[in-house]
Amino acid sequence: MQGVGAGLGTQQPRLPIGRDSASSPVCHWTPSTLKSLRTSRHIDVRQECKSPPSIATWRPIATWRPSAGSSTWRKSRAVLQLLYRASGCYPGENQRERVPTAEEEQQYFQAAVELGRQLDDAYGRALQGTRATRRGVQPKPPDAYLLRDVSTILMGCGLRPEECHRLRWENIRDGAVEIFTGRRKASRRRIPASPRVLFILDMRQARCLSDWLFPADTRSGHIETGTLKKQHSKSLTPGNIPAFVPCDLRHTSLTRWAKVMDLFTLKKLAGHTDLNTTMRNVHRNDQDRAGRHGKGTGWAQKWAQSEFDGF
Repeated sequence: MQGVGAGLGTQQPRLPIGRDSASSPVCHWTPSTLKSLRTSRHIDVRQECKSPPSIATWRPIATWRPSAGSSTWRKSRAVLQLLYRASGCYPGENQRERVPTAEEEQQYFQAAVELGRQLDDAYGRALQGTRATRRGVQPKPPDAYLLRDVSTILMGCGLRPEECHRLRWENIRDGAVEIFTGRRKASRRRIPASPRVLFILDMRQARCLSDWLFPADTRSGHIETGTLKKQHSKSLTPGNIPAFVPCDLRHTSLTRWAKVMDLFTLKKLAGHTDLNTTMRNVHRNDQDRAGRHGKGTGWAQKWAQSEFDGF
């Protein structure tokens, strides 16, 4: 598509934007932004558009980079890109219907570990560089395996990303993760930690001097949503893993738990008030729909025994 470097006066095809179905995610558009979108000659916004469309119509807009000289385009592009990144959907979906497979999970964690090794190597080279040896400016040691640790806790405990980001050491009690506050009353819960998660927590506690599990140089003092954005994207590239958002790791955990526990226990561990929300977070694959439900067999049963030993 043309128009990356072209001016706004150039004739370009209009991109359709509209609400595809009633189940599209709801977002409140500011009057100025909605007016800018409707008056643009490059984007066709239907009159009834009060919420963002499905991801199938966002994709060509999110990848199109018009001229940044117009304030109207800057606002419109920022809104559309924000909605596209926040959705976490796949083409043609109004909500997430797929979670990473076991193979994709393994490739993702291998890429995260390799990325941590690269950061460690870069820090070692910086210690031998001119700034450190001659100028006396010591580089700050990186939290090289931050992505691996955060992803492990999201996968092992089924936490929301924001709940994981603001964990303190006081939240770790007697081999479990306790959430004290949250969006709803049901968010306050206790989640047994798997041996894999406990191993990660022990390693971090041995070298952490902060009250936060994941401290960072931010206003809040802990990592935020955008802290691991670049590392997450780099970990998807080596194995050509289909794009997913960190919250999909939570959905993966809940999907696997649903095979080995009743729905009401799953609702409690997920921190949901409504059982329908829990059901939307569980994504069955074709093999599950063919009849492998309930108690779980094969790898699901082995995974449950290893992850919830003594639960």
